[in-house]
Amino acid sequence: MIRAALAALLALVAVTASAADDQPWAESETLTDTVYFKDGDPEFGSVADENGRLFLTSEKGARIELNKDLIDHVEYRRLAPEIVAHNAPLHIRAKDAGKLIRTLDFGFKKKAEEAAMTALRAGLTAMPTDTELAKYAFVHLTDPAEIERVARTVLKTSKFFEVAYEALGKVLLDANSDELDDFVELWHKNMPGSPTANRLKADIAEKRGDLRSAMQSYETIKIHHAAKKDIHPAAVLGYARCALKLGEYKAAREAAAGLLADATHGDDAAAIAGAAWLASGDAKQATPLLVRAVAGSPSSEMAAIARYDLGLAQWKSGDVAGARQTWAQGTTAESTLAMAILERKPFRDVAGLNHARLKAIAQEHNACLDLEAGQHAKAVAALDPSSSKRHRFLKEVGDVIASNGDVVSARALVATPGVESLRWQTYAHMLASRWRDAEATMAKLPADDGWAAVYRVYCAAAQRDEAGAKAAYQRIAASIAPPTDYLARLAAEYEIADAARDLEEFDWKDGEVLGTGWQSAANGTNVRIHAAAGRLVLEGAQTASPDPVSRAWCLVQSERLRGAIVEFDLSGVAAATAGIELTDVERSTGVALAVLADGFLGWRALTGGKWGAWEKLPLQVAGARPKLMIKYQNGVVSAANPERPDLTLALGARLFNTAPAMFSVGVFGAAEPGVAWKAAVESFELQLKPAR
Repeated sequence: MIRAALAALLALVAVTASAADDQPWAESETLTDTVYFKDGDPEFGSVADENGRLFLTSEKGARIELNKDLIDHVEYRRLAPEIVAHNAPLHIRAKDAGKLIRTLDFGFKKKAEEAAMTALRAGLTAMPTDTELAKYAFVHLTDPAEIERVARTVLKTSKFFEVAYEALGKVLLDANSDELDDFVELWHKNMPGSPTANRLKADIAEKRGDLRSAMQSYETIKIHHAAKKDIHPAAVLGYARCALKLGEYKAAREAAAGLLADATHGDDAAAIAGAAWLASGDAKQATPLLVRAVAGSPSSEMAAIARYDLGLAQWKSGDVAGARQTWAQGTTAESTLAMAILERKPFRDVAGLNHARLKAIAQEHNACLDLEAGQHAKAVAALDPSSSKRHRFLKEVGDVIASNGDVVSARALVATPGVESLRWQTYAHMLASRWRDAEATMAKLPADDGWAAVYRVYCAAAQRDEAGAKAAYQRIAASIAPPTDYLARLAAEYEIADAARDLEEFDWKDGEVLGTGWQSAANGTNVRIHAAAGRLVLEGAQTASPDPVSRAWCLVQSERLRGAIVEFDLSGVAAATAGIELTDVERSTGVALAVLADGFLGWRALTGGKWGAWEKLPLQVAGARPKLMIKYQNGVVSAANPERPDLTLALGARLFNTAPAMFSVGVFGAAEPGVAWKAAVESFELQLKPAR
């Protein structure tokens, strides 16, 4: 019955209704058949005609045969699709859009979407210029081509019908149509005072990046509504959004503040206000607004800005763990960039960034990493010195590296003020062995500058002042933010003296700042690496990442290394793998020894920067607090029993034909995405040969 009724709508012109069907049915569903008797109460259930005999199955399941002579009439059940399919053609033939819309409302409310949409399209065919029906259609149609066809048709006879202009304008805007500008001009010509036309004009300008024009159009709408003593929330939000992008933070804050209580636009307003406060230097005001936006449902653009800025606010306030967690949960290129900066890793998706300033930041970040790695040609190739002072400065730094710090390149840096420039000037003098100039430039840096503290060790050592170098190394502890990679190299030389063993029991201050000489990396894994209660802890719910390994390590001179013993607490390791790594500093060659998920020991080799598959060893760990031991001799790494170190098992063939100057020795953990795990390191012992 339902399919037959729907088919009738598709062939509306050909339908010839009987006299009984000329009247609309009540728009109320009846879910059962009702049998009315000539005498007595009606019965409810499901009526079936079987070869002329009527049977009624009651709601409780009882089945009885009906005596036709006692029946007055039967009203069969009517569901929403049937009612819509019956009533809609009657209203369409009568050209009664109002009654048709009431029937359609009933159909949509009762989830009879197929019947309602079929009736709606039939109505539009029969009444193509009816503005009331077209307005209703724009709410329910989703196909841009269909919306455009309806809008253009109705505008032919109703050139002041603003709803159709708005619907057609959105279609053209989303499609970035060449017709868009002419269409807006036509709209303005026909309706010069239309705030909706101004809204579309603003949307077009904003989408094309003409933020100043967009902001002016949004402001025109604001003023129009203010004159009527009301507000246009979407226009106010657009004005605030453009002000934020133009760097007019006070205007952005003030506009957004008026929408914070708005049910529809409040989360977007919170994102804009929070971002504006942060850009103005007030992280305290920004944070609660950004927290609200991240937890709410703003637009995708504002959600990305809110998450990026919340992480930035946390980072600026010293909450590095919070920033890492906020950014790690993001899926946008902006959050990935933030994680890359936090972990000092290259950022590859520069083209995926939507904001010009963020693209410039990404280029500068990558260039800085290349410069630190001595790859000046690669760094300079990605820079445009004419685009900004920052790019010009980084290009000059590249010239310093390329020329080994000649006087001309060093002098060029002087034109840029600030701490960073002084550090690079010092570096230039050190490259060229101009020690007196280096000392003079370092004297201009803050007394507690961490980079200057490290430089002084290198300067003293280069001039063979070993006592001065050791004394300078001891003073690094009192400096602020010394570079961890350089500090790790110095620690390998000055922290580990002539002892046969160096035992680290992690009596560090709780937090993510690790002890002297230690470094860590958890590139997008959502794993936090931190000191807690005298232990080094790796924990988190693993997320997908190009490098799933989270690690912490220190450096040791290869000529002194004999081995390492690590005591773990793996009671919370779940299905993760955790163990010891020994690699060169570049992580191109090395080996890992781990407790696998099944409790057996396993190992894998690092060759050419790529890890091989795990190979299980015939050794199983008992308990949740194992001790793992590796030994190193003549390029070969072996696993050993800490209780019987004379019993060893070589991990593959000779890995290091030529030993690097430094080894990276540390702990690691990794798991499949979605696994929550925790590995704690109780102690870490390096076994050493005496210094030569």
